[in-house]
Amino acid sequence: MIRVSWHDVDELVWLQRERSQLGKRDERIGIASPERLELFEDGHVIEREVAPRLAVNLQTRQAYQEDCQGAVDKWNRVVADLGVEFRLPSERFHRGVGTFAGVFFDPQGRKISEQEFRHHERDWLPSGDDEAYVRSLMTHPVIEPGKFASWIAPPARGINAQASDFEYVRFNEA
Repeated sequence: MIRVSWHDVDELVWLQRERSQLGKRDERIGIASPERLELFEDGHVIEREVAPRLAVNLQTRQAYQEDCQGAVDKWNRVVADLGVEFRLPSERFHRGVGTFAGVFFDPQGRKISEQEFRHHERDWLPSGDDEAYVRSLMTHPVIEPGKFASWIAPPARGINAQASDFEYVRFNEA
């Protein structure tokens, strides 16, 4: 008779779960096949195949963009009868890092001159006044359960169907 502790059972279950996820993880980060990546070289946008490990940042950014697109789609359903449509800008627009950094693109991803970008910058990006306004909204924190800042609509229900006045975070006063 073999004696097995609960710890051993837990470890075995964990190991089996990890093994089953290994194939999925390899798929998710693209270990098996090269990735196509947009690059900016010699004044042109080109596509090039790169090793999957070099494309991990791209895949993370794409997952983030898909998540954002889901939120935008939800907002578009909410405002559909108002004739308003929200759109995410191109991944090339207003980049601070990566292959498109320092190159000027409009929100649709078309290459433009710096002069044209500066001409439309206030239409496309928040101004200093916009940023100051947003900061002013957040000067008085609201931390009481069931209370919401004036610029936040109360949810229909709380997280995991909890009541909206559920105390999710407790502030311990010393």
